Amino acid sequence: PPRSTLFPYTTLFRSIRKASPFLLKGSMSRAFKSPSLNDLYWVPGGNPGLTEERGKNYELGASLSKSIKNTLVTASITGFYADISNWITWQPDSLFSYWRPFNLRHVVSRGLEFDGNLASTIKQVSWNYELKSTFTLAENIAGSANDEFSERRQLVYMPGIVVNQSLRITWMGFSGNYTLNYTDKRYTTTDNSRYLPGYLVQDIALSKTISLSRSAFRMQLKVNNLANKYYQVIAWQPMPGRNFSFSLQYRFNK
Repeated sequence: PPRSTLFPYTTLFRSIRKASPFLLKGSMSRAFKSPSLNDLYWVPGGNPGLTEERGKNYELGASLSKSIKNTLVTASITGFYADISNWITWQPDSLFSYWRPFNLRHVVSRGLEFDGNLASTIKQVSWNYELKSTFTLAENIAGSANDEFSERRQLVYMPGIVVNQSLRITWMGFSGNYTLNYTDKRYTTTDNSRYLPGYLVQDIALSKTISLSRSAFRMQLKVNNLANKYYQVIAWQPMPGRNFSFSLQYRFNK
């Protein structure tokens, strides 16, 4: 997706016809991003020699919002294209002992984002389903003299596909939430010779809200990684298996 934007930004919105549930949108911008203090001076690994990012971002998409019987349907799809010079990225050093930020001379990132939502209420039962997905091809266009095999390769730890789904149902103060998240494989070397496999993680949560005259209690039990899936977000650092959490919240209303 597009990087931080501080330069002139142009956005266009256009309905297909008057009172139409469809909307077309587009934008163009010049991008600029300075290295953060952590990028420059984090110990260990900071790189004081970093150069600011500069480039251009483009987006074009369409959205829909329409009620069908008792269900509100909203959806949007957006294509994006970013052409960035001196892209700042953190990568493991050659010995994988710690991470350091580097400038990549020329990166092109393009892809699609989809966001869909269904929501409805039937008597005392409300439900909401949401689907978010991103398809990204982010390539290092210009390899370096020290790393010629990184040219035209996907950036490290940048998944090509990410899909997040959630279903929430509420009834008389009770609430249930189920999430299903998929992350595609991610390369761990700049030449794309090694990678972490994709993973699918499920979470579920049950909660109850008790409303009083001027306050409310909320109790929640959550099961993370429901299927006890083994996976790694960062190489050599396994994520927790199935685990449980319980929370109790108190809210006072004036």
